[in-house]
Amino acid sequence: MRFRPLIVLAALAALFLPLTVLAAPGWQIEYQGTAEGEDRSITVRVDDDHVRLGAEGEDEEIVVGPEGLRLIKHDEKMVYTLTFEQIEGMMAGMAAMFDGLEAMKDAQVQTLKDARDQTEDADARAELDKQIAELEEESKTSGTAVKIEQTGETDEILGMKVIHSLIKDDGEVEGEMWTTDKIPTGQILAAAKRIISILPDSIKEEIEMADLLVTLPGFPLRLTGDDMNAEAVSVKELDLDESAWTEAGYETGVFPLMGGMGGMGGMDDDDDDDDDDDEDEGGW
Repeated sequence: MRFRPLIVLAALAALFLPLTVLAAPGWQIEYQGTAEGEDRSITVRVDDDHVRLGAEGEDEEIVVGPEGLRLIKHDEKMVYTLTFEQIEGMMAGMAAMFDGLEAMKDAQVQTLKDARDQTEDADARAELDKQIAELEEESKTSGTAVKIEQTGETDEILGMKVIHSLIKDDGEVEGEMWTTDKIPTGQILAAAKRIISILPDSIKEEIEMADLLVTLPGFPLRLTGDDMNAEAVSVKELDLDESAWTEAGYETGVFPLMGGMGGMGGMDDDDDDDDDDDEDEGGW
């Protein structure tokens, strides 16, 4: 199982938290581990209002704050922004897309059923029944969600007590985590519940990680799974101001998802529009 969606969703929760203007108490956590057979180092900064995620050797970092997402592209010296209002619009568009796909599948199933009912060829009927069953199976949601089950076992990581939990998918153990209550997550979890509550049902049903996020027992310091493991090797308390959540001297632009799915294409089509975005979305 992959844990990156968990980290991204946890960051997304910060969208609803209040704006921090002055320096605020925060934490910097450095993880070492492996993902898909490769050694990885990840740094997370967090306070009550923000989360910043970056991996060693990567040119990109993600920051989530009170008004939306920032994608920091160091190779381009750019900070791309995505507001909560834009996310709402994306969710609505995705819901319409899901609904349209389901309507197309329903129409295809009905066409196959009509063809089956009109033929007397046993082999043809069997083949059509097979196709109908496959399409109907694709339309089903799992009805399950990833769950956290605390075991009561405790350990210590970097001087902090951690609680052991199993991560289960449809009753099967898919991973483990050790969490601490020293690094606060209460406001983030409350915000996560609000985010999940506004997701369209057609999208929410596809996000098995949603229940895991809103039942997170604390801040993870160790994670293990089929294709990854990570453990905190450094935890520092710091005072974090606005400079911790952006990059001085970088230009700003529209978040890549708004310019075209899966790439940067479409963001530079209109230089005037980009200039307006720089002025309007330069900060939170």
